[in-house]
Amino acid sequence: MTEQEYEKKLDELDEKVHEIWEQSFEREDGWEWYKNHPVLKEYTKLNREYKLVKTPVMSPQSKLDKECLMKFKDFEQGCKIGPLFTDYDGDGCYATKDEVSNIGISPSDIVKGVYRKDFDYICWYNK
Repeated sequence: MTEQEYEKKLDELDEKVHEIWEQSFEREDGWEWYKNHPVLKEYTKLNREYKLVKTPVMSPQSKLDKECLMKFKDFEQGCKIGPLFTDYDGDGCYATKDEVSNIGISPSDIVKGVYRKDFDYICWYNK
C-alpha cells in the first residue's frame, strides 16, 4: 500500500474505532471487549505498517527533545530485554542527532518487529 492508501484506510477505521470506544462504556466487559475488538486490531496493525512508509517531516530538536534523545539501539535493547520500556511508559518519535521526526514509535513496534531501520536515534518522552 502507498502512504496515501494507508492514510485513507486509517481515516475510515478511525471513525469505527471511536464508535467502539464509545460502545465499550455501555458494556460490563468494556475494556477487554475494546482492546480485543477486530477493528482496533486492524487499525493498530495498519498504523504500525503505515509508519514504515510514511515520509518523515523533520524539525529541529527542542530543549525537551534534546533531553529525551537516545540511541535507537539502546531503546531497541530496552524494549526487548526486561522490558525497560512499555507502551504505557510514554511516547517516542524517530530522530536524528539534531532533528526529530513526526513519526511515532512504541515499544510494541519493537517487540512485534515492525519498525523503521533508517534512524539512529529516538526521542523518548516518559509520562
